[in-house]
Amino acid sequence: MTINIFLILLLTFIVLVTLASIFLQSDYYKYNFRQHINQSIKQDSPSEEINPDLARKTIYDLQEQLQNPRAVFPLLQQIVTDICQHIEMGNKDEIDSLIMALPQVIAKLREMLAMVQEVSENLASLSEQLSASAESLFQGASEQASAIEESSSAMEEMALSTRQNADHASHTEAIVVKTAGDAHESGQAVSQAVSAMKEIADKISILEEVARQTDLLALNASIEKARAGEAGRGFAVVTSEIRKLAERSLAAAADINTLSASSLDVAEGAGKLLEKIVPDILKTSELIQEIAVASQEQNFGADQLNKALIQLDQVVQQNASASEELASTAEELSSQAKQLQTLTTFFQKGTTPPKTLRPRSPGKAAETKATDKDSSISATSPDETDDSSFDEF
Repeated sequence: MTINIFLILLLTFIVLVTLASIFLQSDYYKYNFRQHINQSIKQDSPSEEINPDLARKTIYDLQEQLQNPRAVFPLLQQIVTDICQHIEMGNKDEIDSLIMALPQVIAKLREMLAMVQEVSENLASLSEQLSASAESLFQGASEQASAIEESSSAMEEMALSTRQNADHASHTEAIVVKTAGDAHESGQAVSQAVSAMKEIADKISILEEVARQTDLLALNASIEKARAGEAGRGFAVVTSEIRKLAERSLAAAADINTLSASSLDVAEGAGKLLEKIVPDILKTSELIQEIAVASQEQNFGADQLNKALIQLDQVVQQNASASEELASTAEELSSQAKQLQTLTTFFQKGTTPPKTLRPRSPGKAAETKATDKDSSISATSPDETDDSSFDEF
């Protein structure tokens, strides 16, 4: 925007100076026209008529001078290339009031050019600082993007591990629940076995009672055999065998009873252990369920964090791209500021003592002729301008 304002002021200044130059040249035209008229009057005073050839020559010369733009260029070239010079004007006619304002315009333009020069220098310094800051920001954003990318990769691996742990916890939970069910069923089976052993013990007690009764009957048979004498000898043999069988049955029943009692103790101990194990297994199952739920929540949180890291990585990438564009813009701004400084150094602001420009005097203007009718005018830069080709003001 500063460059645009500067260009507008420059164009306005050139237009004003051009108008002033044309007004200054008008004195030369009026003087030349009067000279031709006076010459015509002096030559033709006896006849009191104006010479037609002289009038046509005067009109032709006046048209030639009005159509020749090179008459305006000397003053314009000197003012444009050295804005610190002053213009002295006289109060000759009503146009001088406008021309007298030109020194004030030039002074104001000098002040504005000084401000533009200062602003352009500050702008160049700020653009360099902005470029350095943008470069630093770009490097930081690139490092952040690399770090976030590594964090995102690590978080993705952690989320995968958490997901696997959650799956393992779910499988372990199922196994523990099944084990708890099996233990509960085993406890019930042991309880049933204990009940069966108790019934067996009761049945063995009956067998022991039968063996005792059999032994008692064998004893009674032996007594009756002694009473019978020789007639009961065969019966005594039978009763003896029955007694032996009863004794063996009683001994076997005693052994079975002992084993049953021992098995009953073992079964009852196993039942008590299962009763203790089943609650522990159930508690373990509950803990594993909680671990599975926590693992699922961690998995969900890891997924959310991974998504957030991905979004943050995208934002950092965008910031890196924006900082790179900012650095490019800062470099362009620095280039524009340097170009603005180059434009302001075109004017010899404060480099040479101020000159004083005076309008072309009628006497000296009459001595100058425009000899280059057919020559073309081309715009030249201040460095390419030959000062000797312009008339001194």
